[in-house]
This record gives sequence, C-alpha cells and structure tokens, in this order.
Amino acid sequence: MYREANLEIEPKIAGLLCSAIVSDTLLFRSPTCTPVDEAAGRELAGLAGLDLESYAMEMFGAGSNLKDKADEEIFYQDFKRFMAGKVQIGVGQITS
Repeated sequence: MYREANLEIEPKIAGLLCSAIVSDTLLFRSPTCTPVDEAAGRELAGLAGLDLESYAMEMFGAGSNLKDKADEEIFYQDFKRFMAGKVQIGVGQITS
C-alpha cells in the first residue's frame, strides 16, 4: 500500500512489516511463501537496516523460549477454537 501511494517507508515501519513477513513465511521457507513475499521482505529489511538471517534467528529464538512459562500458558499461547457444526474443537501449536 505504501508503494501504491508512492510513500516512503520509515525504517521503523519497514522493520515492523519485515518482521510480520519473516514470521508468517518462516524466513521464506514456508510452502505458502510467494516470490512477492520474499522480495518485499528483503526490500523492507534493507530499508530497516536489518541483517535478515541473524534478525530472523533472534526473532525465532525469542518466540520459542519457553523458560519460565507455565504449562497452561504454553498450551494456550497459540490456541484457537472452532465450531464444526455442534462440535467445538481447538487447535494449537508451539515451536521450541
């Protein structure tokens, strides 16, 4: 949207947008990652002054640190409930 509006992306905003892409695409390794995702992520990293590989490893390391978390907190940190007809199901995941 920044590009469509011909607006400059501030480094702080570029870093936030890059973080979202890196997280969503697992640093471009997810099977759902597109060439557009990777190009945007790399461009945003450049604008933010990020070393993409080391930044991603630090980000993933922080997200998978389960030290000092209670079992229940770990279980529900990425847990979503869904209704399938009259049945409620839950899906969760962790990375460690």
